[in-house]
Formats: sequence, structure tokens, C-alpha cells
Amino acid sequence: MLNSPPNLSLSIATPLLAGLLLACATPAVGATATATREAKHPVVRAVVANTAGALTVHHAATGTTLLEVNLPGPASSLVPLGDQRHVAAVVGTKNTAQLIDAGSWSEPHDDHAHSFVTTPSLVGPGLTSDRPSHVVADGDHVVVFGDGTGAADRYSLAALAAGKTTPTSTVRAPHAHHGVAVPLGETTLLSTASSAGGRPDTIVHLDASGRVLARFPGCPGLHGEASGIDWAAFGCADGTLLVEGSPLRARKVSYPSALTGRVGTWNRTPSGRHLIGAYGTLGVLLLDRTTGSQHLTPISGVVHAVKADSTAAAALVLSRDGRLQRLAARNGKSIRSVQAVEPFSAPTGAPSPKLAVTGGRVAVSDPARGRVVMFDARTLRQTGAFRTPGTPAQLTLTGAAPADR
Repeated sequence: MLNSPPNLSLSIATPLLAGLLLACATPAVGATATATREAKHPVVRAVVANTAGALTVHHAATGTTLLEVNLPGPASSLVPLGDQRHVAAVVGTKNTAQLIDAGSWSEPHDDHAHSFVTTPSLVGPGLTSDRPSHVVADGDHVVVFGDGTGAADRYSLAALAAGKTTPTSTVRAPHAHHGVAVPLGETTLLSTASSAGGRPDTIVHLDASGRVLARFPGCPGLHGEASGIDWAAFGCADGTLLVEGSPLRARKVSYPSALTGRVGTWNRTPSGRHLIGAYGTLGVLLLDRTTGSQHLTPISGVVHAVKADSTAAAALVLSRDGRLQRLAARNGKSIRSVQAVEPFSAPTGAPSPKLAVTGGRVAVSDPARGRVVMFDARTLRQTGAFRTPGTPAQLTLTGAAPADR
């Protein structure tokens, strides 16, 4: 249980100074003065969903359980939203995505950030969608794509945090498919397929009313995306489709010709220049979005999960031999490696270790031992471990300042 904020007595020399201090320390919309306190440093929290459908929020440094609730069913993913405070727990089998306030966040202010904590909680009713799969967030925009209809519902994060779950707009692909929608300001990039249930191969740029602004074909087997304020990248069977510029244009970067494989999930570094993804099980592919150059770093032990460091141009890689590695995003050089968990296999449908990164902290779930192991992102020094109820299946971290997009 979080302690109530202490009674403070301040002596303010001038009204101007008082105004500056109040403006500097005002918590985010959705936080209440009585329930929120400012922290000296960012407080990272771990959100964990288990195979039985329970969700817990933990203090990542101590492992203390701060919230334990039951979701409508087992979560297929946990998606941190643009404020790095709220998380969407996607329960595709129950046609919903439940919003969680993890209760820790940081807000940039000039050359520093202010960090806040409050009691974590469920927020409002779930977001209804027909077989929701991908939730993509950028700043105040949140888009939920439903595989069952091909519809993408857009929400304001500020409204969601206040418990208002009515979409601000909805756009729809011609055919239902396993797809994705990416918010770019007030417009949307939407995947489309040539037939119902087919694999998407085209990105369509739509305004808020659903009017087509541009169409970008040529991405067979589209899966996996990364994006910034005015660009997006999509993984294709034969390369990466980059959509960027003003007006938006598309260019294709083919995979290295000597290799057989593809990227199914892209991650971006804080600057957005470098993209990082698992190239099948062969290794980690690094793509410089500015030059179009690529580098493949082979990984022994079979690549299992890849994430970008949220504070530096580096990749964190978990392989099935249980090792955690840190790679330089520029050239793929291995900086250091540690044994994070025991070696594991990843049979379809069975829980396997998950990797999460934020604010200089790395978390690796360990389903075999019912725990989460924490590391320093730069040194890979283990900083702690804590048990979670049941068998952990999904994992994410909150509490850092939002990346500069």
C-alpha cells in the first residue's frame, strides 16, 4: 500500500517563484492530488499477466504486489501506451482490451523529468473490438485493430484515462484479416488484404473520415511495425516498407540477398533512426532508416525476443539458451551477455519467457520458476527477482518518461 503524501510546509519567497514551482510539479491529467505523490526518481513497475487470466502490478525494484485483478481471460499481449503509465491488456478471445493504470509515470520538463506514483487500478470498462490483436499507441493516440472485422478504432488516451471508452473515429479495411493500424497525427495507416482472412500486403493512408489519401502496395505477408511522429516501418516477407516524408511516400528496403528469413516485429531506438528486429531465428537485423544500410548479427542459441533500449541506441536480445545480450544498434556489436534464465524451448501455445525494457531497466519473465528477473539495461547486472502468482505469460514495464518521438 502506498503511503499518503506527507504534510509539507513551504516558504515561498515570491509569487513568481511559487507559480514556477507549482507549474513544474503539477501531475498529469487523470491523477488526483490526494492519491498522487511526486517521487525523487522514476519508479519502474512491472505488469504481469499469467496463464489463468490474472494480472498483477509489482514494484519492479522490490517485487511488492500493488494490484491483483482478474481479466476476462488470459491476455494475449500487454501494450504500454504513450504516457508510459497506462497499459492495454489485450484479451482477444473475449473481444476486449482492458486499460490498466500502473500508477507510475514520468513527465519531461525542460532538461529534466518529474516522476509520480499513485495506486494502480483498472480504468473503465474494456475496449470492445472483434478479436483485437494489435494495439498501437503514439502520444495521445491509441488505435485498436480487430481481426474479426478489419476495423480500427481510434481513442484519445486522455479520454481513456478518464474512463471514457467511446472511439473518436473508426476506419475499416475492405476485408477482415490479421492486421494493424498505426496513428500518424490525426491520420491512420491501415493494413489491407486482397481477400477475407488473407495476409495483408498493402498500407492505406486514411484521414479521420476514412478518405483514402494514399495507397502503398508491395508488402506481402505484412507483419510487424515501428513508428514515429511522421513515419512508419512495416515488416514484409521480402523486405521492409518505409513510409515517411511530407507528403508520405513509400520505399522498400529488401532483406540481404544472401539470407533466407524475414522480420516479423520491428523495434525503434529512441531517436527513431535505427530499427531492430529478430530475423527469424538466425539473428538480429539492424536497419539504419536514414541510409537504408542493414547489418545482421548472428545469435547463438536461437533468437527468442528483441527489444530496443529506451534510453540508448542499443538492442536487448533474449535467446533460447537463456542468455540476455546487449548489442550496439549502429553495428550490431555484442557489448555484453549474461545468463538470465535457464535454457528453454518455446512450443506453440505454451508460456515462454518474455522481455521488457524501460527507463534503463530490463525484465525477463521466468515461467518455469514463476518469477520475474530484473537487470540494469546498460551493465546487465541482475538487480533483483520476484515471484508472481501462477505462471507468467505476458510482461511489460512502466514508469519511464515517454520516448522523444
